[in-house]
Amino acid sequence: MGQFTVIFSSIFPVDCHFIKGRLEREGVNCFIDDEHIITVHPFRAVSVGGVKLKVSRNDLSRAKEILSLIEDGFLVDETGVYSLDEAFDNECARQEKILGLRSRIRQDPGLLEDDKILGQIRSLCDDPGGFIAIERKYQEYREYRFRFSWEEFWTELLDFEGNIFRYFRRTPHTFHLEEELLDLSIRKQPPDIQYICPICSSDNVTRSSAIDHVWSLRVIISVFIGAFIIGPGIYIPRIKCHCFNCGNNFSERRYGKSAPDV
Repeated sequence: MGQFTVIFSSIFPVDCHFIKGRLEREGVNCFIDDEHIITVHPFRAVSVGGVKLKVSRNDLSRAKEILSLIEDGFLVDETGVYSLDEAFDNECARQEKILGLRSRIRQDPGLLEDDKILGQIRSLCDDPGGFIAIERKYQEYREYRFRFSWEEFWTELLDFEGNIFRYFRRTPHTFHLEEELLDLSIRKQPPDIQYICPICSSDNVTRSSAIDHVWSLRVIISVFIGAFIIGPGIYIPRIKCHCFNCGNNFSERRYGKSAPDV
């Protein structure tokens, strides 16, 4: 153990893993010590000195150089030193282009056969084949038509978990969430509408389909009344707001630009 030196420590294991991944990317051998102690006994993190990231003494100077660059907002790769802010901005721009590409393909699936579009996919995506496979799969989801069966309905209703919402929504949640994301990218939300979290008062909130299978009396009654009056197979989508600041999921609370304190 004397041949290794602690170069970074934290009470949160994930911090060490982030640095470890960066160092290993640069060819620096390192390992994490006391991680399991902190995981089993989190309140002993300070007493044991936190989780420690250790490197070989032969790599110590190189590791310090990399950590110094990270603290100053820079990273290093085979092309040289580059700014984290610049890399972040470039990645945001790339994701915007990919999102726009997805929007065009969702509106016109035939573009997947266009050589120009395929060229853009290859230039923008790390895994062009995976991108194309996902888009073809989403086309299948869009063409899916729900077929109601009383036998399957009662089987799912009386099942131990009783996830009726899962029965009515056979397509995965990611499909509906991406549909909403792409829809928002096409028609932007009016700037005078904000959703305020009732827990932390943050406006870092998005409004979309609920991704859980939580029951509510209103939805249960709506489903049964709709099944017997309108016809079987009626599904009432549930819309909720999600706060990215505190993780709270809540029903819609819409305010204007001058949102009151909650």
